[in-house]
Amino acid sequence: MDQGQSQTHDYLIINRVQLLNDSGCSACGGAFSQSPAGDKALVVTIGEGGRTFIFCGGCGDNIMGRVTSDEVRRHYVWDWAVPLRDGRAAPPSA
Repeated sequence: MDQGQSQTHDYLIINRVQLLNDSGCSACGGAFSQSPAGDKALVVTIGEGGRTFIFCGGCGDNIMGRVTSDEVRRHYVWDWAVPLRDGRAAPPSA
């Protein structure tokens, strides 16, 4: 890979056991953390078809700060997005 190009990642959404491609935050389009520790992410699933949107921590905080109904709030769940090395899960430690 060329040193001048940025590396893209797939992310594991920990509690949903879901892979997220490098499409970024559903609101701002920004990338999720590339730190191996990952970062918080807000997840909402809408409708009968279960369409899922994932937001970065900053946008998630902004959204949750504006939700005024407990009925609506229950549709949002905080999770954790961790970048996968080279788009794959790391091999288990020996």
